[in-house]
Amino acid sequence: MLLAATLTGCASLPPLASVEKDAEAKQFQTESDKANLYVSRCYWNPGTALQLSIDGRIAGYPRANAFMLFPVTPGEHDIAVFGSITGSAAVVQKNINFEKGRNYFIRLTIGFNGDLNMEQLTEEEGKSTILGLSLYQ
Repeated sequence: MLLAATLTGCASLPPLASVEKDAEAKQFQTESDKANLYVSRCYWNPGTALQLSIDGRIAGYPRANAFMLFPVTPGEHDIAVFGSITGSAAVVQKNINFEKGRNYFIRLTIGFNGDLNMEQLTEEEGKSTILGLSLYQ
């Protein structure tokens, strides 16, 4: 039964975005009154389900080797990721003060020891990471 629930959860993940939307996201342009939050999930343990929230609202389910893009209003926002890692619930949070017209990059990783990590990247590191991944809706 647990396996069926896990498989159902995986099947409900959104599909990858179109090639056009992926290319547009990789232009790193913001809306005039917003900032962009790019959330990438790379590397090890792609089968672990994660849930991303922004200001306490579910924003999506980061999948491995892909990225999500969220336009956000300027100001402070709480970014949190929840997951079940090695049978235990894990939560990581970061508060970011967003400035309009800027891009912000978060990379999610799960270590070999099962630790869930959220790292804020520099713009250079973030763009380099995003260019190697695919956008999903």
